[in-house]
Amino acid sequence: MDLDVGVPALAAFADEAEKSGDAAVTDTIEQAKALWFLRESMSEAQKPEGGSISAEHGLGRLERDAITHYEPAIEIDLMRTLKRMLDPGNMLNPDKVVAAQTAR
Repeated sequence: MDLDVGVPALAAFADEAEKSGDAAVTDTIEQAKALWFLRESMSEAQKPEGGSISAEHGLGRLERDAITHYEPAIEIDLMRTLKRMLDPGNMLNPDKVVAAQTAR
């Protein structure tokens, strides 16, 4: 089964899915929670060392809001300004790389 759940709805989906009693669903949700905790822990651990969030394909939906905790507002504003200049109609991946408004 292929499943697509938006990140903001994931917590509610996980709560409902756990109620199903299906062991495979429960195991998958527990693994996802563990991975999310690991990701958050790694992000917090790199912060004092001056590390940053990065990926070979740039920021994605998960990092878009998290980056506001690690990078100066001026850098995020610059990214937002460049996005508006290059994509004035906001047609290319709207709100995927930078949110329309500052998340701080």
